[in-house]
Amino acid sequence: DGIPRIAATFRDTRYGKWMLGAATGQLGLSVRDGRPVYQKLMMRAPVTLTMTMLALLASFACAIPIGALSAWRRGGTLDSAILIALFAIYSVPTFLLAEGFHSLIVAYNGDSYGIILPVLILTLGSLATLSRHQRASVLEVVSQDYIRAAHAKGLSAARVEIVHVLRNAMMPTVTLAALQFPTLLGGAFVVEEVFGIRGMGWETLRAFEARDAVWPVAVVLLAAVVTSVLLVFSDVTYSLLDPRVRESQSRGAAT
Repeated sequence: DGIPRIAATFRDTRYGKWMLGAATGQLGLSVRDGRPVYQKLMMRAPVTLTMTMLALLASFACAIPIGALSAWRRGGTLDSAILIALFAIYSVPTFLLAEGFHSLIVAYNGDSYGIILPVLILTLGSLATLSRHQRASVLEVVSQDYIRAAHAKGLSAARVEIVHVLRNAMMPTVTLAALQFPTLLGGAFVVEEVFGIRGMGWETLRAFEARDAVWPVAVVLLAAVVTSVLLVFSDVTYSLLDPRVRESQSRGAAT
């Protein structure tokens, strides 16, 4: 009863023992080769996470100016061209992009592609989503009263668009960028198989073939932890971009 019962929930149940083992790096042994899953995870995870994070940063860095430019040229030829190009890329499955680029590189340059091409393929997969959200966010901010007031004060168009519009329009995209991580991670699994990169994706497919249930559980746990960290980071970035959020957080902490 009481505290001993609560402690037994974590100490004596199967789930509790697994959680304690996961917290100490004891994730079990792989059925496929008998090696510790934690050791394999530490070897494969840096490869996949590096590709995924680089693609996340690249897609975010490209989506901000593309979305803003499309919004500022709303209804024009450039806006239509960007829309058609982005959705054409978005409609192509990741595996088809990977196979196409891989075939071209092998035909013209052998197997020398490094990590740049896989990162590029992953970046293209999320660029359309982020840039269209950025466009919508810019259009929403442009219609606000304080933007019209900034123009009425005589501020230059460049200052208004960059300092006032773009800064405020970036905040929803920052949150959305963190949510893109699981999607990019799934795409990385496909890219690794196509290019023969031995990361978490490659190892996961081998685990499925061997019916190794221990490895996928560890991969899902790591993906959940990284996604949670990114969401916290996006909230912190949100408060840095918007002083009103910092003030509300300070008042909440004070009360």
